[in-house]
Amino acid sequence: MWIFYTAIAMIFYAAGEYYSKLHANGEPYIVFAAFAGYMVCTALWFPALRNNNQLAVMSLIWSMAYALVAIAIGVLVFKEHFSPLQAAGAVLALGALVLLECK
Repeated sequence: MWIFYTAIAMIFYAAGEYYSKLHANGEPYIVFAAFAGYMVCTALWFPALRNNNQLAVMSLIWSMAYALVAIAIGVLVFKEHFSPLQAAGAVLALGALVLLECK
């Protein structure tokens, strides 16, 4: 069940990142949409953690998911440059996620 909460949280995090970038690009009032996305994402942390109950593992998973979502939004939506070093970091983060889920 924690995976469900995490997936939904990442959708709201992606919305927060998207609206944050729009705000950075000069749309001042869109910042409230970013706040809303981040608040829902943060609120979903509690049921996700309650269902997994492993703080260290959940923190790492969410940190990596945050990074991957932000990279995807930047590269795919806003056409930002993605260096080879950043690509290597994303691959390593995915590998770490796989290793964390092995029991």
